Amino acid sequence: MRLKKRKEGGGKPLTAEEGQKLLEKLRGVFDEKKYDSGAECSICLSEFPKEQATILRKCQHIFCQECIARVAKFHQRLCPLCRCPFEISDLVELDAASKAAANAENNKSAEEDMLNIK
Repeated sequence: MRLKKRKEGGGKPLTAEEGQKLLEKLRGVFDEKKYDSGAECSICLSEFPKEQATILRKCQHIFCQECIARVAKFHQRLCPLCRCPFEISDLVELDAASKAAANAENNKSAEEDMLNIK
């Protein structure tokens, strides 16, 4: 079961700063030496690669896409670890965090260019 992509206006867009923060969190989990093939989902206890990672925007807990999609569809929308409520729009996949972080870098470069012009 895959997460459905957010429709336009279907949730608050990820800010560049949020994307950067979430991406750093994901990188930290997957860059640790103890994860040879991926992180462990605390719902199914199986390892999963970073391409299947989904992070909850509010509490920043990470799960495999399949498990957190099942929780969102069939159960109360509460984080399985901390019970923080979430909406579908709070589920952030690695590629969405990467794109938002890239926007932050582009904005920073543009601002630096503008300062150098003056």
